[in-house]
Amino acid sequence: MTKMSKAQLGNSNDGTVRLTLIAAAAHLHDNRVKEATLSDLAATVPELRSLSAIRKWMYPQSNLFGYEPLFEGLRLAAYTTNRSGYRPNDAARKLTLTTVGNGLAV
Repeated sequence: MTKMSKAQLGNSNDGTVRLTLIAAAAHLHDNRVKEATLSDLAATVPELRSLSAIRKWMYPQSNLFGYEPLFEGLRLAAYTTNRSGYRPNDAARKLTLTTVGNGLAV
């Protein structure tokens, strides 16, 4: 990511690499990386305030378009950003994300 320009990171095809990093960091419980990447994403593409907005923003020919494991990771990122723990029962619920500060919230 460090070699990508700000324009590339804000692009709906190339920029999805940040979504992958957020989801991966959530699964690995790496809050430092998750928070830094969420902050960076919010600064570059502030209109991404929900999973629905992310789905609309993504380029349809992007490799991650419609890839549900990515969105499960983003739900987890939102949950662990604003809660003290993650309960697997909650993963099955449909979660709506909103921006709170620099992160995503359930």
